[in-house]
Amino acid sequence: MKGYDQEKVINNSCLLPVGSTFFRYARLYDIDEIVKLDESVFDKHEIIDRNKFFEWHNKNPKIFTCLVDDNKVAGYFSILPLKKESLDKFLAGEVCEKSFTSNDILQYKDAVGHCRDFYFFSIAINSNGRKLFLRYFINEIAKELQANNNSRNLYVTAAKNEGRALIERFNFRLVQKGACRADGHDLYVKEVDDFIKRIKAHRGYIKYRLDNIDKIY
Repeated sequence: MKGYDQEKVINNSCLLPVGSTFFRYARLYDIDEIVKLDESVFDKHEIIDRNKFFEWHNKNPKIFTCLVDDNKVAGYFSILPLKKESLDKFLAGEVCEKSFTSNDILQYKDAVGHCRDFYFFSIAINSNGRKLFLRYFINEIAKELQANNNSRNLYVTAAKNEGRALIERFNFRLVQKGACRADGHDLYVKEVDDFIKRIKAHRGYIKYRLDNIDKIY
């Protein structure tokens, strides 16, 4: 967000102007809000323990991206850069997300420019943030993927009908039925380049307006 001192933003979120809307990577103090969002959206058996999220965040603090609206976390998404052997087990349906530890996740420096296949782990938005979803979230996800210029495939599962509808809208390809998987969810894939092209083709519908949004690094 232009014009704000990074350390002040990190250490004192109350300095942000009321009514501002922007993306930033999650801080440790956001984890509890992320878990609350999950609890409000997903079924109980899908919820991952906050301590595991802390463990993941400590390994790679850029895996959770938050949408902050009016000084509150209105939603988040997470794209996991997994080690190849860990991703292969997940894609084969042998393990579920709850089994991931920090040992399965790549550090940021090891992921950027090297990791080619990503798993879109989660997206959760509160009732106020949903109106911002099509306007901001999809474009931000594309920006995150484009930041890694070696991205090839984006894998995704859907725990809710809303997620499944979004997957279908962007023409992800079904690669494995949930009945064959440890997590019970259908697995889909799309080439990152095609996904980004699809987003650009939908700009008129989604009406991206990013004039007041910037990511804080």
